[in-house]
Amino acid sequence: MRLEEVLLAIRAYARVPRFIRQHKLWAYLIVPGIIHLCMLVGMFFVAREIGGEVAQYLMDWMQQPENSWQKALAWILGFGVKMLLFFLYFLIYKSLILIIMTPLLALLSEKVDSIVTGNDYPFSWTQLMKDIWRGIGIAMRCLFYELMLLLVVSMFTWVFAPILAFFISAYFWGVAMVDFNSERKRFNIKQSFAYIRRHRGLALGNGIVFYGMFLIPVLGWMVAPTFGIIAATLAVLESDKAHA
Repeated sequence: MRLEEVLLAIRAYARVPRFIRQHKLWAYLIVPGIIHLCMLVGMFFVAREIGGEVAQYLMDWMQQPENSWQKALAWILGFGVKMLLFFLYFLIYKSLILIIMTPLLALLSEKVDSIVTGNDYPFSWTQLMKDIWRGIGIAMRCLFYELMLLLVVSMFTWVFAPILAFFISAYFWGVAMVDFNSERKRFNIKQSFAYIRRHRGLALGNGIVFYGMFLIPVLGWMVAPTFGIIAATLAVLESDKAHA
C-alpha cells in the first residue's frame, strides 16, 4: 500500500465541492442524498419497532411483574436490540448502496470521467442490467470479506478492535467507491479486485474520508455517496494518468 495513493484519495475530496459547482452536478448530489437519508430513516423506524417488540416478547417470556425493574430491563433490552440492528445495518449498508444506487452512481462516475477526459459512454439498458448484477456480486463478496476480518479482529485484538474495525470498514467503503471505475472499464469481478489490490491506498484513503463524513448526522449521510464517488473517480483518473 502506497502512502501517496492514500493521500491522493484524501485530497480528492477537497476538489469535489468546486467540481460540483463548476459542472452543475447538483442533481447527482440531491437525489442520492435523498435516497440515502430515506434508507437511514426507514432503518430507524424498523429498528424502533422490532426492538420494542423483541423486548416485550422477552419480558412476557420472563413473566416478570409490572414494576420499575421490569420497565428498566425492557428499556435496556429494547435499546440493545435497536443498537444491534443498527450495527448490522451499517455492516450491510455498502451492499445496499451498491445494489440500490448502482445505476445512479455508475452514471455519476461516467459523467465525471467524461468531464475530465472527454471520453463518451453511451447509455445502454443491457449494460445497465449487467452492471446491476455485477454490483450485487461485488457487494456480496465485500460483505463476506469484511465480516470475516471483523470477526477475526473481535476475537484476537480486544484492545485495538474499535480502531481496526474503523479502518477495515473504511477500506471496504473505499473498495465500493473505487469499483465503479472498474465497472466503467468493463472489468469483471476478478479484474476489479486485482486492480484494487494494486491500489489499496486509493480505497483506504477514499474510505477514511467517506466513513468520517458518514459520522456527521443528516448532512454527512446525504452527501457522502456523491462526494465518495466523485472523489474516487478523480483519484483513480489521476492515479491511472500518473502510471500510464
